[in-house]
Amino acid sequence: MEQNTGASAAAHIDAILEQVDSCLYAEPTREDRARLRRDVGKRLLAAGAADAAQIEATVLTGHWDHAFAQLRRLLEQKAPALQQAHEHLLQGHHLYSRHNADLGAAYRASKAVFTALADECAHEKTQVTYRGDAAARAAAFLQATPRAWALLQPPFPKVIHAVYTLLSSLKEPRAHVQAMLRAPRLPAERAQYAGIVALALANRGASQVAAGIVADILDARLVPHESVVRRVLRMLAPTKQHELAQPLVQWLEQHGTSASSLRYLALYHAELGHGAAMEQVLARLAPDASFVSHAHLVCEASRGDVAAVTQRIAVPTSEEEAFWLLRAHVRQDDASGARNVFRAVSSVYDSERLYSEMARMAAKLGDAATVLDLAAQLEGAGLVCSATTLTYMVQALGRAQLPEKAAALMARHASRGTRIERRVYVALMDAYIQVGHYPAVLGIYQWLQSQHEAALRPDASVYNTLLKAHVRRGTPVAQVLQCLLDMQRLGLTPDARTYALAVQSACDSGRLPLAEELFALADRSLAHGASLALHTILLHACLRAGHTQRARALWDQIQARGMEPSHVTLGVLIQSYASGTESSLAIAQELAWKRSDEAQAQRTTSSWATPALEQGAALENLLVPLMDAHGQRGDAWAAEHVFHRLLDAGEPVSMRALTSLMNAYRYAGDVDGVMRLWDECCDVLVPRAKAQVTAADALTMSASAKPLGAFQQSMLCLPLSIAIQTASRAGAHDKVAEIWTRAQDAGLAFDAQNWNHLCVALARADRLPEALHILETVLTEPTPAGSELRPHVEWPDDATLVQRLERNERDQAAFAANPLHQVMPEQSAKLFGPVIPPHRRPPQQSAPKESHAANALARLHEMLVTPQRQWFPAYETLRAVLTAWQGNKTMRDALSKQFPSACARVSAFERKWHAWERRQDDRRA
Repeated sequence: MEQNTGASAAAHIDAILEQVDSCLYAEPTREDRARLRRDVGKRLLAAGAADAAQIEATVLTGHWDHAFAQLRRLLEQKAPALQQAHEHLLQGHHLYSRHNADLGAAYRASKAVFTALADECAHEKTQVTYRGDAAARAAAFLQATPRAWALLQPPFPKVIHAVYTLLSSLKEPRAHVQAMLRAPRLPAERAQYAGIVALALANRGASQVAAGIVADILDARLVPHESVVRRVLRMLAPTKQHELAQPLVQWLEQHGTSASSLRYLALYHAELGHGAAMEQVLARLAPDASFVSHAHLVCEASRGDVAAVTQRIAVPTSEEEAFWLLRAHVRQDDASGARNVFRAVSSVYDSERLYSEMARMAAKLGDAATVLDLAAQLEGAGLVCSATTLTYMVQALGRAQLPEKAAALMARHASRGTRIERRVYVALMDAYIQVGHYPAVLGIYQWLQSQHEAALRPDASVYNTLLKAHVRRGTPVAQVLQCLLDMQRLGLTPDARTYALAVQSACDSGRLPLAEELFALADRSLAHGASLALHTILLHACLRAGHTQRARALWDQIQARGMEPSHVTLGVLIQSYASGTESSLAIAQELAWKRSDEAQAQRTTSSWATPALEQGAALENLLVPLMDAHGQRGDAWAAEHVFHRLLDAGEPVSMRALTSLMNAYRYAGDVDGVMRLWDECCDVLVPRAKAQVTAADALTMSASAKPLGAFQQSMLCLPLSIAIQTASRAGAHDKVAEIWTRAQDAGLAFDAQNWNHLCVALARADRLPEALHILETVLTEPTPAGSELRPHVEWPDDATLVQRLERNERDQAAFAANPLHQVMPEQSAKLFGPVIPPHRRPPQQSAPKESHAANALARLHEMLVTPQRQWFPAYETLRAVLTAWQGNKTMRDALSKQFPSACARVSAFERKWHAWERRQDDRRA
């Protein structure tokens, strides 16, 4: 076979020489030269085609060892051409001639081998257990055959696509690279191979892992290729993991020499709004007025400096100008201006990124109606939604308490060609966290864990979201720290957000010494020390615990480190001052007025460091604590004044602000004020929520069983409790029935607090049977310990624990099998109640004595699937029912037969209440 191949090649060469000789005796025309080049290329390619065909045949038989041996021999035979191509590749020049027989043969043979391996890898991924044999086989060959690296460049698309697919499918890519970095190979070879794996991961959506590999190269004191670092940084930038990107940025700033790297660095800083850093990079570039102007435009737009951008772009004349003008309005938080620009330019330019900017603004506001309208327009324009835009849409629907609609929207866009990236699933996890559906969060996390693609496997952002679920759920801090250890074991670098969540968990558990240790660890581990968020969390905890000296030291440290206190930090200070004396309340109010005026001024200037969109609800965080303080003092007029200041600022009014004002009216005894606000909430918010659900159903072609979303039903639980309690205390018992009936007719759900307040209202209205019915059927769990009246803990019985575990395990398994699983909530009054805020969590209790119950409880805590233990009667509820019970002695027998469980609990409470009263009398005596 080899002799025949050699004879065939010799015949081709003889024919070529004859054709060249004929051209020497006559002046060739331009057409002759072109024909000659084509003929020479065809004949040389044919000479190498036999070797490639032989390898293709071997691949078809599945004899991989033989195929690899043949490919290795072929690559060695073509070494000069591959060496030249490799040198040009390292210089940033992609050299590939379609008429180069050596490169053509190497390409064809390599394509056959790696494409077949990639197909086998795809087949492995469909199996229950993924072994990664194909990926490991390809990686081993590439490690041992540096000649093949010359084909990993764009002119050889089939090879680079197959190799990147295989390398990104390695089970432990970072461990694989670390082993290579320790191997006895030339430093250049080790660095280059690690760079190839990093590029494969970055181009397949696993830029975080790729950044970790670049960090490993630097730790090994090797020099990565500049283009590798630049590419990884380019793919990492959209994830906004700036802590992970910082080492790459610093390396490029110190060692980057190419114009491509410097231009990208300038734009990277510009997109972050870092003008000084951008100017330093621009100074190293050759003068280019157009690029400098563009960089300044990007920086001004990213900082939300509308005036500066408008000065450059009066009327957009291109899609590029329209985009940056729109971004400036969005980043300044100018919703009205952004809508005007979008309406004007979207009819002229079919650009997906214009929709993305508007979706970003809707995500910050939680405006489901706007984002659904954008989704419909995007689809009507025939544009495919990008992963970035879809992420914003999911965030907006999550904040509107429509996570099930977000999942349906994701499924629809996936069917239209949008690649659902990991960050979209992270946004969906966060949406379920906001409504307290923790089985869904854990199920999606397990689904991501089961994926074989590095682009979908959990990264730091996934673990941060899981940590957020732990913290919101009130999981013991030991579980949170275990999550931190799991991240480090997997080679994921905890960032400032990771440490902030860990410190928050320790603070919520009342373990300030542990929080201080974690804060110190973060201060040592993070490149820039403890973040402002970490300082704020610990500052808040110290103020709550009364450790004013430590709080003062943290505040001084914030200022000494040159950190600009955020609205969240200042809100913590305002809340602390406002809860003190009248003089400290005056200090809090002065600080709130000053900072709110500055925040308003910053909307029209470019002197701020953080875009408005990234700051959150700044004025709300500054002013609502002040409203709460005035309300608790019964000063409804002062609370109203603060509320109107919030309205005048033009910031959207949230449920938080409305509820705070309702509470102020309640403390002041203003029944009419409470009822007026309750009516406004029902008149405005409920129809708006129903419209959002209808729009989402129309867009996703799903049928809703109820006019409100499954989780939107709990949006007015807290205002409902305030309204019921206010009417009940005022003796307006008919009004209580009217409020409850209206909420029921609107499709709202009721949480445990609502049922407790209704039970109290019924008892006060001398409607004892209805109150006992609630105790019998709704508030069925034992009241936990929390005062001298209940010195021991009562736990739900084993049957209740097992029931909960089974229900939540079913939900979790459904989401683990399909992260876009559609929630079908049970028709239960107890289901989706609002999540208890961290500061209202009950203290950690000791486990029950029975071993089997303790095991069940440990499983529930470990799996993060138990709902809050809040479906119990509060002490005020039991006291009100007991008072009514004691006043209706004639009805006791009949009620005991009708409501045996409830009456037994009231009788037990009566005995313990009397025993507690006797102990109090003895103490006083």
